[in-house]
Amino acid sequence: MNSADTDIDLHKAIRTLKEGGTILYPTDTVWGIGCIATDPSAIGRIYRIKQRDDSKALITLMADTRMLETYIDDIPQQAIRMVEETASPLTVIYNNVHGVASNLTAADGSIAVRIPHTLVHLFPNSDRTGTSSPSKQRHPKTRASGCINMASTQDKI
Repeated sequence: MNSADTDIDLHKAIRTLKEGGTILYPTDTVWGIGCIATDPSAIGRIYRIKQRDDSKALITLMADTRMLETYIDDIPQQAIRMVEETASPLTVIYNNVHGVASNLTAADGSIAVRIPHTLVHLFPNSDRTGTSSPSKQRHPKTRASGCINMASTQDKI
């Protein structure tokens, strides 16, 4: 995948998200289905796509601790240190959430957040060492790179 293709994929993904759509993209561990965390309709669509009960909260990816501070009050310093120091994927449960869609939070008002070490994992499909990662190379049904607009499947679910 060359940089022009990457730019096109990135622009398509951003447009899809802004229009309330969902995307399929590689994360630091598995393929993810994503949407804007403030859009309750798009979040509901993810629950339907995953055939997941909406009482089971979803994990939210955020770019960095600055973004985290936008949605979480009183972030424990220990959590920030853990996120910054760990080399492995880490999901942290936070309380005092605001500004996200209500169907994204758990029944107790908490939210699960992962901050990937680098958002470059979204494009292209390689890990930090530059080697190919199997979870990023294959969509369950097709070989895929970059993001896939799931708009064509949304209406069928």
